[in-house]
Amino acid sequence: MTRYYAIAGRFLCVEALDEASATLCDKFLRDFHLAPLTDDSAAKPSYTIKIRSRGTPPSVPKGLESFDVAFGQCYVKGNRYYLEVEDSLIVVGAESESLIDVWIGTSPHARQPLSLVNVMSYALEASLRRCGLYQLHGAGIIEPQTDSGALIIGESCSGKSTLATLLAARGWSYLTDDALLLNQEEDGVRARGIRKFFAASEKTLAACRLPEMESALGPPITSDPSKRRLEPGIAFPGRAKESCIPGVLLFSSITNNPKSVISSLSSGEAMARLIKFNPWASYDKATAREHLRLLSRLANQCRSFLMGAGLDILASPSCAEELLIPLLKT
Repeated sequence: MTRYYAIAGRFLCVEALDEASATLCDKFLRDFHLAPLTDDSAAKPSYTIKIRSRGTPPSVPKGLESFDVAFGQCYVKGNRYYLEVEDSLIVVGAESESLIDVWIGTSPHARQPLSLVNVMSYALEASLRRCGLYQLHGAGIIEPQTDSGALIIGESCSGKSTLATLLAARGWSYLTDDALLLNQEEDGVRARGIRKFFAASEKTLAACRLPEMESALGPPITSDPSKRRLEPGIAFPGRAKESCIPGVLLFSSITNNPKSVISSLSSGEAMARLIKFNPWASYDKATAREHLRLLSRLANQCRSFLMGAGLDILASPSCAEELLIPLLKT
């Protein structure tokens, strides 16, 4: 199976070399804002992902520089690197090759749903990064009156999805609750959502106080069963935005304090935090220079703030909105 997808003016080719790989690709990619192309002849792929669940993967060369990554190990050979992740192997070719090869492992662990998601996530992120689209772990929201955009950035369980869901329930537009793509355009660094669904905890859903929310809920999230899949197109119809030029960066964390606290960050402090949340800006030598340059432009383009989200966020439906509106008007 060979299929083509478009996003932000780039074209990805996905070649699944067996039936199991084709099923995996279809199931995984349908959750992302990748537009399938019906006329393959018009698409010259910017990058190709080739995936198989059979066959013997190549051996990783001996003596390579290596470092730990989430769920595995990375080995570097110039602009090529080998990712041993979840008992599977991903080989990202040299810059001129425009190819990512994926071998799904045969162990029971490699075939678990979460392991397959993690491997596909690495392959997709690497292909997009090599196309000049850089992923950021964050939510994107847009205030409806001013059309001002903000990115909410943080680690897992730092309040990104909660804030995005609460604001969308109050009428704000959204890009995503968790996975952003950044690229440089003439008018600045542009952000767009890449993941379609939201992941919301029961406390967040209860705080939204929308009776129609139940119809938008799906099963528990594979990577975090404490959260439910939420279809934002059903829960918040008409509020999705493809992209925005953000003016605010909000680095969030959750506290047990009664009230939320917000403090300003300098562009230098924001840059340091962006690098922390974008380790591939240093790891991938083929894209590191442009990646770091884009993060620097984002830090200088936006006003940045640190937010310790307190108990008031969930206690009052309007709290998140009241906290963020002044930041967007500064």
